[in-house]
Amino acid sequence: MPDRDPKSLTLALEMSNPSAIADPLAAGAVALGAVGDGGCEPIGEEPITLRSPRDDALAPAIDRLLRRCGVRPGQLDRVAVSAGPGGFTSVRIAVTTAKTIAEVVGARVVVVPSDEVAARTAVQSSVTSGPIAVLLAGKRDTAWCAVFEPAAWDQPAWPAPLIRAVHSAETFAEAARPVGVTAMVADAHAPAGFTAWAQEQGIPIAPLALSAGALLAASAGHEPVDPVVAAPIYPREPEAVTKWRERA
Repeated sequence: MPDRDPKSLTLALEMSNPSAIADPLAAGAVALGAVGDGGCEPIGEEPITLRSPRDDALAPAIDRLLRRCGVRPGQLDRVAVSAGPGGFTSVRIAVTTAKTIAEVVGARVVVVPSDEVAARTAVQSSVTSGPIAVLLAGKRDTAWCAVFEPAAWDQPAWPAPLIRAVHSAETFAEAARPVGVTAMVADAHAPAGFTAWAQEQGIPIAPLALSAGALLAASAGHEPVDPVVAAPIYPREPEAVTKWRERA
């Protein structure tokens, strides 16, 4: 491996949305890159492949990637994690792994919202060059909705999302009207009201995809944090908390 500033080395963990992966034995991917103010230089990528649905494949994938790239864990300066919204268990595993690695090797954690990773992946795949809506964490008739005015997919920083909140299809249609959404990214669990709205508006719907390379590129535009304060991004209050509060 060519000489690089070890303080710029970033390990990226993308396993936030298992519903976006068709293969039941694939759980995402990890990537390694040299990240700086000017962007990201990818070094390598490794799929997270399960031997069974209950297999723990994240740590072995990280180990394979670092060994193949000739990088020691102690060289890592940042660990970027796609922190949700997403699958409750997968996001917690990824964030906990990122925090643990960072604490052990003295790195910092870069928390990247998964909606930005999805938007960058879509732009990288030429899904759209205009405002793009990303739907995550659909539940009953609501979903986490984010709308981005995308720049080049690999730019270090994107503008703040135009919309980022939980919406029903009706409230999202109202919020999105002045934005001019040109494409929607959603998985099979998107509430029917959203897909119906997109079809009525003639807006193409692309399947949800999240790449570790897009996460790596996004990490260049986010400031690292102390591992202690890194946390998953939850779209809603946990149902157990809601029930406890209602009963109280």
